Amino acid sequence: MAQRSIEPAQEFPLGHRAYYMRLAAHGQVVVASNEGEISILSEALQRTGHFALGHKVGSVGLSPDTSRIAITCDRGIRILDAVTGNEIALVPGAFHDAWFDDDDARLWAIRNVSSELVVAEVRSTHDFAVVHEAEIADPHFSSCWMFYAHPAAGLVTLWAAAGQDGQTSFWLQCTAAGIEVREYLPTDTTPPSFSEDGSEFLVGDDTELRRFGFPDCNLLGQYNVPEEQPALGYEFFYLSAKTALIIVGEGLLALLDINEMRIDSAVTIRGHEPRPTYEFSPSLAVDTELIGELSGMYRQNAEYFVTSHLALPGDGSGQRHVLVRWRNPLHV
Repeated sequence: MAQRSIEPAQEFPLGHRAYYMRLAAHGQVVVASNEGEISILSEALQRTGHFALGHKVGSVGLSPDTSRIAITCDRGIRILDAVTGNEIALVPGAFHDAWFDDDDARLWAIRNVSSELVVAEVRSTHDFAVVHEAEIADPHFSSCWMFYAHPAAGLVTLWAAAGQDGQTSFWLQCTAAGIEVREYLPTDTTPPSFSEDGSEFLVGDDTELRRFGFPDCNLLGQYNVPEEQPALGYEFFYLSAKTALIIVGEGLLALLDINEMRIDSAVTIRGHEPRPTYEFSPSLAVDTELIGELSGMYRQNAEYFVTSHLALPGDGSGQRHVLVRWRNPLHV
């Protein structure tokens, strides 16, 4: 298999875990540890804000102008100043996720009612009052719910995940009349990853990756993982109309030919190449399988990606992450 090696453009050692992470519309980054330590970084990974909340968080989102952060916690949705961490507003309740859309016209929220029912909300980004809402039955019972972006304005993906009990994706569209809710046809998969124009998407599970048209969900292609190859990861990104970037096995990157539905080449990030398992877990001294330190991958724009990498135990950093920014492999 062909190999591509990418030189990082920027790196930033966080000094804490990257448990939750989201990117704003122009590539700025907000990242939080499970314990509530938060960092905000510019598109070029320069830290512009850093503070500790002193409590656990359930999700984190950054407004497009990077002035505000929305976090979910036991108190509800907290809207915070992104520089000082001071609270601007509090929305009481039990929420799974809160997410600013890319034009800052809406704060999407998903409120828990019971183990069988949630309510999707569109809230004003001025006073955070509810503008529209829609009830959604939980297809799996006590799911975790998360928002994902769609290229079209006013449209988002909502993913319900319940581990081995299944996963279901919905698309939600905000109109003048309210929130329209539709269920994607493929179930028990990753959340969909859309092409730049939103006309198709990729979803996968451990053993196969499928390509569908949108919004009709007609099957356009399928990649079946060979028996000798590690299982697929859970993140896929279109790099062009012909190529996708995927994760294979434990944090290994590869390029997929979308038209042929086959892996074309492996991708490595210099300084973060795959390493033997025992370098991450010294107790597994006999395990020489190569794995990556990659723990999350996010797209800034058509040109750049940001990945989070678990620092090695031997560097004295403990359970902390390093963020790395690198170019689209097709443009290197």
